[in-house]
Amino acid sequence: MAGAGHIGKYSSCSFRVRGIGTFKPGEEADPFIGEIGKLERVGEYRVETVVPEAIINNVVKSMLKAHPYEEVAYDVFEMKNKGKTYGLGRIGQLENSVTLASYAAFVKRTLDIESIRYSGSPDTKIKKVALLNGSGNSFVRSAKFSGADVLITGDMQYHQLVEALEEGICVIDAGHFGTEKIMIKTVSDYLKSALASNGYTVNIIEAKSNVDIIMNL
Repeated sequence: MAGAGHIGKYSSCSFRVRGIGTFKPGEEADPFIGEIGKLERVGEYRVETVVPEAIINNVVKSMLKAHPYEEVAYDVFEMKNKGKTYGLGRIGQLENSVTLASYAAFVKRTLDIESIRYSGSPDTKIKKVALLNGSGNSFVRSAKFSGADVLITGDMQYHQLVEALEEGICVIDAGHFGTEKIMIKTVSDYLKSALASNGYTVNIIEAKSNVDIIMNL
């Protein structure tokens, strides 16, 4: 199950129309149906379904793997329907602009971590901040498109840091563990409140054994 076809409380949602598909396999083709050089007319169904944008690549990949045709005809259309949307990370504005170096130091103190990495000129003025806990290696361009001056995340690789500099956005790498450990109490408090408001009595135990496995000299 790749995740397509969900609308509200319903699953397996689709619409299909029967039609005739035509194609002529070329010399180097390996057709599932038909013969090379011969125009084929095949009864087919056009199937439509909905897919959240976040999983579109995985759904298309699964569809191509399941379909028997060598070349699959498909379209992806962006929908403007109203509904809940979910994303990753946060964007925010600082009350006053600060330098990259001073803001990196602030992040280090706030997260209470031993070390921090950052890329960009230390004197760069920071006003708009993008934050993505854990691994944000593939979100440099998204942060730039949002208008952020800096991306705070972890697990950044060298070439992505170079890309960030070329895109004109600074990066503060506070580590995977460093940017996620702060969520333990937040999630614990949320669960306690949500469960209590629904009449459930559940003992929530916050993990105390998690430590950063990366050591710094």
